[in-house]
Amino acid sequence: MDLFRALKQMYPGHVEASDRALQLTAHLVCLNPANYSIWQYRAEVLLQLSEADGNHDRLRRELDFLDEFAKHNMKNYQIWQHRRIIVSVLGDPSRELDFTRANLSLDAKNYHTWAYRQWVLAHFGGLHEHEEKLRAPGAGAFPQLWDGELAFVDEMLKEDIRNNSAYNHRWFCIFGRSAEGRRINLSLQATRDAEIAYALEKIAMAPNNASPWNYLRGLCTALEPRKPMGDIVSEVATFVSDRDHVRSAEHPETDEAGRTPPHALEWLLDSAIEQYQATQDESLRKEVHAILARLRHADPARTKYWNFRALTLP
Repeated sequence: MDLFRALKQMYPGHVEASDRALQLTAHLVCLNPANYSIWQYRAEVLLQLSEADGNHDRLRRELDFLDEFAKHNMKNYQIWQHRRIIVSVLGDPSRELDFTRANLSLDAKNYHTWAYRQWVLAHFGGLHEHEEKLRAPGAGAFPQLWDGELAFVDEMLKEDIRNNSAYNHRWFCIFGRSAEGRRINLSLQATRDAEIAYALEKIAMAPNNASPWNYLRGLCTALEPRKPMGDIVSEVATFVSDRDHVRSAEHPETDEAGRTPPHALEWLLDSAIEQYQATQDESLRKEVHAILARLRHADPARTKYWNFRALTLP
């Protein structure tokens, strides 16, 4: 670190673009991978040396270094930012999807890996129009990067049906791409119906898994125009052991010990409230309170939350 400080003092406001500076920063990031000042200095050294060489050989070798380094420091965000700088200058995403796939095989829910993969798709696949205006090398020039993403999500979910990051990525690929990039023709109704069927299929495989329930809720409530939750209440009700809520509320054993997925009951609750707000049908009041009673038995960890919901009913 004294050597590094000496380098900085020799060139105030600048870097020493030399092989010794590159070797020193490589040693220092191995000692402390979280030192962002070293990564920043190293990136500037690499860019200046690459420009002086008139080719990108150094930058490609840096990717080789990062391929291995990231495996052992996956949760260090400086590494991902450094790689983003290098790949941006190269303008070549050809190895990036395989790189992220390899890292996700080690940690399938690593936030930095998923975020980096989405940046690669957005930047090089042409998601954001402002990226093209920057005229960065390769920006928007690789729309084919999107082609295999849904199959990739399916592969990840086959390995772990509870991978919430995979559901998030699926949303990003379908609805994020359409809403922001406007690069695909998307029939909202047909796509939403297909995704609802997809989510229900995944829920059937693991009814107590929150991830597909959140995805399903987003399909109805996060897209405009909203889809009433009651439109699929019959499909959701199939996951509930007894549809007579008043009777089940009087017999706690019906919903205890994971017999009834709390997310299904919560869907029925919100659907009933939604219907009440639309119709002012007083008969729904009894149903709502019965479902809340069931939720206290099916989801005892959140009993206080369900009590709070009871106090905030319309």
